[in-house]
Amino acid sequence: MAVSPQSKDVFLGFCEPVTPDQPLTRDDFPDAINGAVGGKPFWLNWISPPPLEVLTCPTCKQLMSFVLQIYAPMTQPNAFHRTLYLFACVNGNCHTTPNPDAFRVLRCQYPKNNDLYIEGEEGKWLYNDNLTPGFTCALCGLLGSKVCGKCKKARYCGREHQLVDWRRGHSHECKPISNNNSEPMDADAPSGPAASDVPLVFHSIEGIFPSYELQTELEVPEEDVDAMEMSKMSLVEKAPDVFNRYRDAQEDPLETEDNYQSHVQEDNFFSRFQKLIAPYPDQVLRYYGAGNRDAVWVSPRDQMDLSKIPACAHCNAERQIEFQVMPQLLEHLNVDKIDAASLDWGILTIYTCSNQCDGPQKMVGDYIPEPVWVQNFLPSSEGNQDDDDEDDDE
Repeated sequence: MAVSPQSKDVFLGFCEPVTPDQPLTRDDFPDAINGAVGGKPFWLNWISPPPLEVLTCPTCKQLMSFVLQIYAPMTQPNAFHRTLYLFACVNGNCHTTPNPDAFRVLRCQYPKNNDLYIEGEEGKWLYNDNLTPGFTCALCGLLGSKVCGKCKKARYCGREHQLVDWRRGHSHECKPISNNNSEPMDADAPSGPAASDVPLVFHSIEGIFPSYELQTELEVPEEDVDAMEMSKMSLVEKAPDVFNRYRDAQEDPLETEDNYQSHVQEDNFFSRFQKLIAPYPDQVLRYYGAGNRDAVWVSPRDQMDLSKIPACAHCNAERQIEFQVMPQLLEHLNVDKIDAASLDWGILTIYTCSNQCDGPQKMVGDYIPEPVWVQNFLPSSEGNQDDDDEDDDE
């Protein structure tokens, strides 16, 4: 299963909650479901996760958090298997203006014939178990470059997540490897609840978002919306979080005629946005696929002109809009704070190489950065520099 729109099709993404007794697993990927939100990423190149430097915020130097992934193969032979990943810095100070550096999009792809996946029955793709998976962090799923010094088994992205996992329950499971797991823990080891008693949610472990399956469905053309017998409720009732984010982001009370006219323009533009999403108020993603389309915007400010998108730095092919992330996703991520220092966006627009090239190293399975354009509800004249190819050279 995969999103693969025709010339004018738009697929919409929705969050389906994942229960503790039926979590997403490795067997759901690469193509059994369309994608995932929150939790841990499932790496398409599972023998070599991307280096932590690629997923480090250049502003605050903190590791970014996994937001979503979508399985999106293309027609090019080298992109038969293809997944896009979105990460975000959770430090609110990095989001006071539209800041593409606070986000990271990675593209990974493989041809049909490759070493990692074997075609099984009914077209199901299976993992090649003869290969050894790369080490990943027990909490966040990023590269596990550190190992527990006691059991020599548990892997972590760094000291912070090692301490969190120890308190979550690793302290009850960790045994010195030299004793064949037969001796009790050290008496002075810190204690903590069993791992099963502490769910991996945003409020218990900062920066790890709740887990959802990303489900998709085809958007019905605008002229057919009435036939769907959609509710006539306003966006205030259908998607109150989006409406409140827009209202809370407005500037101080109007004092001048210029301010008044500016707000009239803002409200008219946002009204069109409300009308567009009203039939599907819970959509968190709009997937366009190959070929440039008209993007959706929440404001007349900070829109990206397609003519300003830089060509791919590796093959010089033009970039295309592939998908947009909607503000409704923030509610699912439990990011419900509206102030000057919180993770926030109006629309995230992701552009990818139209040639689906294999990146600077020409290596199959490499993780290739792609640019993201950030439009916030908050007024801003800063951020979103056009020379976003700096990330591509990492």
